[in-house]
Amino acid sequence: MRIVQSLAEVSNVVSQLPAGVAECEPLDDGTYQLRVPSAHEAALAAADAASPRARLVTYAADARWRKQTGGITVSGIPVRTDDKTRAEIAQARTDASFDAAWTTEWKLSNGSWVTLNAATITAIHAAVSAHIRDCFATEKAVAASIASGTITTNAEIDAEFA
Repeated sequence: MRIVQSLAEVSNVVSQLPAGVAECEPLDDGTYQLRVPSAHEAALAAADAASPRARLVTYAADARWRKQTGGITVSGIPVRTDDKTRAEIAQARTDASFDAAWTTEWKLSNGSWVTLNAATITAIHAAVSAHIRDCFATEKAVAASIASGTITTNAEIDAEFA
């Protein structure tokens, strides 16, 4: 049995095994319990030892996704940054671009409501776009540091995304 931190890590581990061998169960703390038959543990351990950088790159991609979708604050407004909300923000920004008097009611990540105007949704859109670009730029830099051997642990990756 293994406890892994993300679905990306589950995928990385399972890809090293014959199809249908591993079982995965989500745990309450957000991690995953991966059950691998003992007959495959030795082969999996050998694959892990042979590819520590691949595991780190997978972890970095997951760290980027967690940061990317974790939300931001724009001018004191808590904003979700998941895929669905980003699409809604982009659509609202498009709508607002045609009407300077545009407003809408918007539910914030903390559950409260606010009336947004065209200038505010434009600022939110720009901030979210910059946040996403920064997340990918950080992942690229982390991947380069993994490749060069400068980053060797998950904790170092987490520090880069903090």
